[in-house]
Amino acid sequence: AIHDALLAGDPSADRLGRFEPELRRGMEALRKLVYAYYDPGFSFSDFLRRYPNCRQQLVSMLVGNVYTDPIDEILAALDEALPSPGRPAAATSGA
Repeated sequence: AIHDALLAGDPSADRLGRFEPELRRGMEALRKLVYAYYDPGFSFSDFLRRYPNCRQQLVSMLVGNVYTDPIDEILAALDEALPSPGRPAAATSGA
C-alpha cells in the first residue's frame, strides 16, 4: 500500500488508510497464534487432530502469509478452541 501510494504520488491518509482493515485482520490472525502458543491448555497437535483441514492454513500463517492466503477457516477454528480472557481453553482433543 505504501509503495503503491508513493508510486502514484498520493501518500495521503485516505489512500494509505485503505489498507487498514486488511492490516488489522492480519495482525489479529497473528495475535491469535501467539495467544494459542502461550496458552498452557492449548496444544497445536491436538488442535490439528480436531481440525485436520486447518493444517495448510496453519503452515501458511506460521510463515507469515496472513494477507495472501485464505485463512478464514483456521481463524474460526481458533476462535472456537481458544479461551477468551479468564476462561480456560476448550479441550482440543476428544469430542
